[in-house]
Amino acid sequence: MNCPFCNSSKTDVINSRKTSDGDGVWRRRKCLKCCEVYTTTEYFSHDSLFVVKRNLVRKKFVYEKLFASIFNAVIGGKIRDQGDDAARAKRLTGEIIGEIIKLRSKYVATKEIVAFAYKVLEKENHFFATRYAMYSEFRAKVVFGNKK
Repeated sequence: MNCPFCNSSKTDVINSRKTSDGDGVWRRRKCLKCCEVYTTTEYFSHDSLFVVKRNLVRKKFVYEKLFASIFNAVIGGKIRDQGDDAARAKRLTGEIIGEIIKLRSKYVATKEIVAFAYKVLEKENHFFATRYAMYSEFRAKVVFGNKK
């Protein structure tokens, strides 16, 4: 990390903690050259994560696609969101990504993402999980199997 004031690479971390959303790390740093103090926030980069589709094609993981599917399950057809649903969807999406990261692999199958999403949504609210699963035939098969 280079100092934003003098561009020196010699800095010390003087304080560190998780961000309020729990997804990142907040750090207070001090430059050893100019003695200025500044703050950085670090987050996990999704750039190294790939989704393995049903046809075995690998595509870059797109956070916004997962967020949108979770947000749609959470709002459940309501016309307006006052921000609470978006914040909840963001938190739940973060939990799902946390489960994906625990796999310790840069490749994750679509059906694994669906299973993690259903598990996290079920823990939050049964109706969210059901709406999520019933959105597509593929999700329903992953979650409920071939039961009729």
